[in-house]
Amino acid sequence: MVGIFITLEEPTEPMGQKAIGAGFHEPENLPGNRYPKVQILAIEQLLDGVQQALRQPGTIEQEQQSD
Repeated sequence: MVGIFITLEEPTEPMGQKAIGAGFHEPENLPGNRYPKVQILAIEQLLDGVQQALRQPGTIEQEQQSD
């Protein structure tokens, strides 16, 4: 299981160390792929990721432009 902690500001170094200390999750159906059990994201990073995803090929934004 993986948890995501969302902050308003960039996470501090001690926060990052605590998250790393929680260990990693390796899904049974994806051997060799490891994901941090605790992930810390600043809201700005989260929103930037959403904006980038909307610019990817095949997204709603591009489908609307092609109409």
